[in-house]
Amino acid sequence: MYNREDPKKKAEEEARKTFVFQKKTGSRSKYVPPEKPTLRRGKQSTEERTKEISLCSLELESLTAQSANKQKEIAQVNDLKDYERCAHLHKELRVLSTERHKVQRKLSDLQKKQAKHMNYVARKEKTSRSSPASTATATTTAKSTAATATRN
Repeated sequence: MYNREDPKKKAEEEARKTFVFQKKTGSRSKYVPPEKPTLRRGKQSTEERTKEISLCSLELESLTAQSANKQKEIAQVNDLKDYERCAHLHKELRVLSTERHKVQRKLSDLQKKQAKHMNYVARKEKTSRSSPASTATATTTAKSTAATATRN
C-alpha cells in the first residue's frame, strides 16, 4: 500500500532548506470599529436655546391639552361601557404621557443650561467691572504716593 505521508514530508524538508521563515511582527488583532460612533454635540448659542425653550414649552402645552382631551374621551367611553375603545384610548394616553415626559425633561435641561449661562454672564460681568476699577484705584494710589514723595 502507498504511504501518502512520505512525499509530503520530503516536500516540507525541501521547502525548509530553501525558504527563510520570518516571524510576523506587530499586532495580529483586527481593528473592529464601534457600531455607533459617539459624536459630541456642538455648542448651542443663546438664541438657539431660547428658540428651543419656546418651542418645547409650546409643545408641552399642546401635549397637556391633548392628554386632557383624551382623559375626557376615556371618561365618556367608560360611561358607555365600550371597554375595547377605552383600552385603545388608554394606550394612546400612555404614548402621549411618555412623549410629554420627554419634552418636559428636555425643557428642564434647556432651562438649566440657560440658568447656568446667565450665572456665568453675571459672574463675568462682575469680575470685568471689578478688575478695571481695582487697577484704576491702584494706579491713582501709586500716583498720589509718587506725588507726595516728590514734594518731600
